[in-house]
Amino acid sequence: MGRTEMNLCALCAEKKIFREAVHTHHLISGNGRRQKADEFGLTIPLCYACHEKIHDNPDLLIASKYVGQLMYERDRTAEGQTKEQARSSFIKEFGKSYLWD
Repeated sequence: MGRTEMNLCALCAEKKIFREAVHTHHLISGNGRRQKADEFGLTIPLCYACHEKIHDNPDLLIASKYVGQLMYERDRTAEGQTKEQARSSFIKEFGKSYLWD
């Protein structure tokens, strides 16, 4: 028998067997945005139960988009963009801002 992959759920932090329980959650999704989320690393590992909780709860779903935008803007500012440039870049890539000022 081969090595069993283990991964941590980003929400409940329980270790789960990879092939059975870890799902990739795209922080920004809908209207073809999953591929862009992959390109920019805007994904987190979740167990099946937590992934279902997020998709079944509109507040958690919008919160995950909020986190995704924060991650995107953090990475762009680390590359030298201003906060305003990073926000503008996010809107250009994903069509809207999920943050409120």
